[in-house]
Amino acid sequence: MSLPHLVDLDEIVSIAKDLVRIRSFKGEEQDVARWIVGWLSERGFETELQEVEPGRYNAIGRLRGTGGGQTLMFNGHMDIDPLARDWRRDPWTPVVEGDRLYAAGIANMKAGIASFLGAVSAIVRSGERFAGDLLVAGVVGELQGGVGTKFLTEHGPRPDAALVAEPYGADNVVTVHTGWGQAALHILGSSRHIGEKESAVDAIKGAIKAIEALEGIEFTYQPRADLPGVPRLLVGNIRGGLGRQYDLNGPNYVPDFVTMIIDIRFNHSQSIASVEADLRRTLDAVAAADPSFRYELEFPAPKQFNVCYVVHPPYELRAGEYILDSTLKAYREVTGHDPAVAGGAILPDAPSASPASTSYAADDTSHLMAAGIPCLLYGPGGYYDQPVSPDTYTKLSEMEQVAKVYTLVAKDICSRLRTVDEEPLAHST
Repeated sequence: MSLPHLVDLDEIVSIAKDLVRIRSFKGEEQDVARWIVGWLSERGFETELQEVEPGRYNAIGRLRGTGGGQTLMFNGHMDIDPLARDWRRDPWTPVVEGDRLYAAGIANMKAGIASFLGAVSAIVRSGERFAGDLLVAGVVGELQGGVGTKFLTEHGPRPDAALVAEPYGADNVVTVHTGWGQAALHILGSSRHIGEKESAVDAIKGAIKAIEALEGIEFTYQPRADLPGVPRLLVGNIRGGLGRQYDLNGPNYVPDFVTMIIDIRFNHSQSIASVEADLRRTLDAVAAADPSFRYELEFPAPKQFNVCYVVHPPYELRAGEYILDSTLKAYREVTGHDPAVAGGAILPDAPSASPASTSYAADDTSHLMAAGIPCLLYGPGGYYDQPVSPDTYTKLSEMEQVAKVYTLVAKDICSRLRTVDEEPLAHST
């Protein structure tokens, strides 16, 4: 029986349900990591809880091959997005309705993790041995800039190629995405009692001026036809009050400190330095027009805000990399047709774009590719239909299809023999 026929949808759904029952917001991934290494260990994997930060672990598993073959990594992040309001279902009780599985964190991206674990299970049940190793990595902090995968690229284990299970949909193979960074912008005022507010400098009013200026920012960049809506910027969080601790106990005083977290998506012609320069140029213009306007800018935002404190560089798969050919071949074998290969995250209000394998999001492929590891994005969808809306879901049929494709890619990559001039794979588990 072929590997795709050994994929068990009921098993994948069971895995997904177990994963989403474990809450794993940013910085709280430990219990999921332990669950994954336990599951892999039961199936013959060598496992490791790789400490990225004190008490915070990547879940690493290796299924050793017979030797001499290339190594493929399945990579998926364990941290989940914050929950939007107005859920109609209990977000921590997974519910299947028709082809949909509803639960917190299922779309981004525990469905993807469940899919590659389902593929792994099918491979183990087959009894087939590949020449190369198969790696599984459940990583921390992708939503903070990819801290887990960046650590993994620096400390091993190092694969020859990787599939990242981001939720672009079972019919989309994504090979380009934007850069992503978040900045902390602080507005400094001068507080006075309400009775003397005319002599104060209101930090909230300063923040309004900053937001208006940032909405009209002119970035320094070269446009790309496949990323027509980038660069773009969003002031996503704002906090203000008295002092740097944002004390809210004195609303009768003019606020003197406001912090905004700014999300920036940028393209391949830009850099961290150029984006920061554009931000400062825009804010300096506000200060030139209003001498009372003072600001501090931190890019990337410091870790204390629990946001993206590592910048995801833009990602693009190099032409001719075998991982793309392997994935497309596996997709055709499973489905009988070509994939859409269209960007799963092209925004509805963005300028019209020709079909391209692009994304306005960013993810751990950026760090893998920067480390010289060819990789692409392929995973069950749902997320970009309703990213953090109530009652997020994925589709069972997509998890099953993706898992089947994964089995064939794993067999193909791990059956490829190394050439004599290739460096030996670093084993850290």
